[in-house]
Amino acid sequence: MLEGIISKLEEKFMESIIQLIPKLSIILATIIAGIIAAKLAKKIVLKYGQRAAKKVGIELDEKVVEYSAKSIRYIIYASVLIVISMQLGLEAKPVIIAVLILLLIKPAVEIAKMVYQKLGIKLLKEVTREAGIALEDRIYEQSFTMVKILIYGIAIILAGKQLGLDMVPLVSAGLIVFFARPLSEIVVVFLRKIEEEIVKGRGVEVKAFFPILYKVAQYSIYVFAVILAVGRLGFDVMPFVAGLGVVGLALGLAAKDTISNVIAGVFIVIDKPFVIGDRIELWSAPKGGATWGDVIDIGLRSTKIKTTDNVILIIPNSAIYARDVINYTTGTPEIRISIPVGISYESDLNKAEEILNKVAKNTKGVKDSNVAVKDFGQSSIDLELRALIEDARNKGKISSEIRKAIKREFDREGIEIPYPRRVVIEKK
Repeated sequence: MLEGIISKLEEKFMESIIQLIPKLSIILATIIAGIIAAKLAKKIVLKYGQRAAKKVGIELDEKVVEYSAKSIRYIIYASVLIVISMQLGLEAKPVIIAVLILLLIKPAVEIAKMVYQKLGIKLLKEVTREAGIALEDRIYEQSFTMVKILIYGIAIILAGKQLGLDMVPLVSAGLIVFFARPLSEIVVVFLRKIEEEIVKGRGVEVKAFFPILYKVAQYSIYVFAVILAVGRLGFDVMPFVAGLGVVGLALGLAAKDTISNVIAGVFIVIDKPFVIGDRIELWSAPKGGATWGDVIDIGLRSTKIKTTDNVILIIPNSAIYARDVINYTTGTPEIRISIPVGISYESDLNKAEEILNKVAKNTKGVKDSNVAVKDFGQSSIDLELRALIEDARNKGKISSEIRKAIKREFDREGIEIPYPRRVVIEKK
């Protein structure tokens, strides 16, 4: 009886061996064919890939050719594993394809990078050039970073689908978060362009404002990205958004004066009522002090003005923007000054006019002058000497020199400057 059992086991074993021989032969042949095909494909791609690309006008990097060969090898090896698993009765095809997709990410990124650099950037530059826009290389770099992140995301979704997993919500949330950094970098580049056009092009330097604006823009993008990502994961973000709104409102009310000054500073930079170095009239000068000064700094909260008395006034931007600004040097430093002069009715009017023009002509810093008869007063003919001076900053000095010269020349030529006289009558 024992001999019969052993005999049957031997028969079954031999039958199994006979049945496995074709499968083992197919597996062995598949492995050998896969190894040969992989090596042959690598050799063909490395040797002829660059040459074939050149024929169609494409210059391939060596790394791209290498990754292309590697991709083909991965596909061949995956096909071999699928055939082997089928021969062994294993349901390994989804796992193998999922792993293959993940392995192909790096080659796909390198190939996409080559295509983007050779064709994409060239096309974008042509389009932006026709639109009159000059973009920095950093924008192209960050835009490809977004493309690379997108490739990773698509690969993970496809790999998950092979395994029966819905990766779309998780991956889309991750893409939103990872997109935030390159997007914020692109925004900063555009803000720097705006800074160059609006600020530096106008001769104004606002050292504090734009760096803070960069940070606000970046953090805002990060916050919105996190909110959108959390929403994609199925969480209710409305309470969080409402909380941010309440916090923002509280901060806005607490810092309304500061915000008002900041906004006013932005409009000062954009509207340019004055720039650094301009001389403007002061409405809040110290009592008895100089009433004008030079702008030495336009800050985030306030503007600094140095008076001719060498006193620095720090004025909130909102106070400046709410008032009329008298700018003496914007556009051109030339300015006309008017000096009123009264002469008696007995004096020679033509002679007085000649003397006034002569005084103006002989005063350093005066370009041109004329004399106008303003009025006939009770005791004098009211004249006005109008002199165009080269630099508004010398207004006070030139006005003083002209007045002294007028008095000196009038005395010499016998031109009377009338003044009120009192006659005291004493009663006896």
